[in-house]
Amino acid sequence: MILTIWSAPAAALWDGGHMRIAAMAWEQTTPGARAEASRLIKLNPDYGTWLAAEPKKPDGTREDVDR
Repeated sequence: MILTIWSAPAAALWDGGHMRIAAMAWEQTTPGARAEASRLIKLNPDYGTWLAAEPKKPDGTREDVDR
């Protein structure tokens, strides 16, 4: 029980952590890899739904998950 409570802050398993990791990975990819990743993502049938849910650009507030 104690280990379960202690491991709860492992936020990388949830949306905020995934977004942070994705942002760091994106910054380290080459322009060619970014273009290919973007092309592949657009093939997903849910791409339009994802695009509608895309957050606004970061404004430096604490709520920004990618900075």
